Amino acid sequence: MIFVTAREHGIPGYNDYREACNLTRASSFEDLRGEIPDNLIKSFKRIYKHVDDIDLFPGGMSERALLGGLVGPTFACIIGRQFNKLKRCDRFWYENSDPLVRFTEPQLQEIRQATLSKILCDNCDGVTTIQKTLMDLVHPFM
Repeated sequence: MIFVTAREHGIPGYNDYREACNLTRASSFEDLRGEIPDNLIKSFKRIYKHVDDIDLFPGGMSERALLGGLVGPTFACIIGRQFNKLKRCDRFWYENSDPLVRFTEPQLQEIRQATLSKILCDNCDGVTTIQKTLMDLVHPFM
């Protein structure tokens, strides 16, 4: 069974996003073995005529998650870029360069010392220990 792909409608496919995220552009299905399990590559071969036909969502969702992450390298790149753009385009972001609303360097230094872990410790009763970076997965090497 062959599906109509987004690429056939002019929408960039999975391989285009891999390349935009500085991953190696796959020239064959086998080139995906570093990120995608063999059983899924086999399914892609049945569904798509060429590796360039793989749509972004199935390709990205098929990748093995990065260490400590929930998504693989392509989606991690896309999500990271999106958050960076959201931050840089927010005129109220605390690190912006607008002299009318920006914080002074001493204020920024003080703000940068705050962490979510510190805020919870300072404001929650009964918290006696907490990891330094609250949102990171606990890992024996951290």
